[in-house]
Amino acid sequence: MMGFACTLIATWEVLLTTITTSLTDGGTAGLIWGFLVVVAGFTFVYLSIAEMASMAPTSGGQYHWVSEFAPPRAQRFLSYIVGWMCFTGWQAAITSITFLTGTIIQGLIVLNSPTYTYERWHGTMLVIAITAFAIFFNTALAKKLPLVEGLLLVLHVVGFLAVIIGKLAESHIVHQALLMYRTQSSGCSHQRHPPQTSSPSSPTPAAGTATAPPSWSASSAP
Repeated sequence: MMGFACTLIATWEVLLTTITTSLTDGGTAGLIWGFLVVVAGFTFVYLSIAEMASMAPTSGGQYHWVSEFAPPRAQRFLSYIVGWMCFTGWQAAITSITFLTGTIIQGLIVLNSPTYTYERWHGTMLVIAITAFAIFFNTALAKKLPLVEGLLLVLHVVGFLAVIIGKLAESHIVHQALLMYRTQSSGCSHQRHPPQTSSPSSPTPAAGTATAPPSWSASSAP
């Protein structure tokens, strides 16, 4: 079950692929605090689902719980609507996952093969191939799913540690890249200019103009 959950959710893997949008919209502060707010909010969602699962344990999920806990007059209609919403959500999720996987594979090919010519239809064919492989594996090799989920759980944990350790080792490079990203996003220049000091040729204030009082320090005190 743990392997299935990690394979299905793939938290840090998806976050790495979508972090550009989060950094562009909210920056590092928005990414970190937004993540904490989402975690806190979904904690209550999972607590509610856990309570319903303890009251009516079922593999059906939302549509079954709606048929159990909704008002009697609306149970069938609401259960029908929720069931179709879940089905549509799963189909959209599978489509987005295959599209994301296909574009990542194509991006790796572009990165490692200078002679490769990028074409949009290549990504479409990769999406179709990944979808066909997923259908074949879940149909013909369904008995191997527990083994694959266990292996993916190990890869999920080990890969997370590898990414974190590698990024910590390259923290100075990440810091420079972050500064460059902020410069490009805000359009500001991070060049440091030396402080301007008054020179003997500086114009003196005109008569009757208010001037700032001199600043006294401990060394200039009598």
